[in-house]
Amino acid sequence: MRLALIAVLLCASLAMAGEVFEATDAAMVTDLARLESRIDAISDAVTDCVVSGRTTEQCLCDNEEMVSGFSVAVDTLFAKHPELEHHDLVSFKDPDGEYVTLSMKGIKMQADAKLSCE
Repeated sequence: MRLALIAVLLCASLAMAGEVFEATDAAMVTDLARLESRIDAISDAVTDCVVSGRTTEQCLCDNEEMVSGFSVAVDTLFAKHPELEHHDLVSFKDPDGEYVTLSMKGIKMQADAKLSCE
């Protein structure tokens, strides 16, 4: 009985984690694509910096303006599209025709993280 209950809870957890909201509203898709571009730009800049031998923290601070802009963009996205706060995984088709899935909870957590740059 205990094993069956664990199996049911595990399946329910996987089903909930797998729920993806598909964004189709043109304005929302545009805003999500812009946010994805910001994420890619930060990732590229920080990766290049880390490869050059610096720490991740140093590289984030070197790109502090980009990181701050990302945080503002996330706050703006949620203000403009508050329904996104109710979904973790959001999928959309980007301008290149590729499907992209973003974790809104993960993005919000990153945006709320504070850098401690000197």
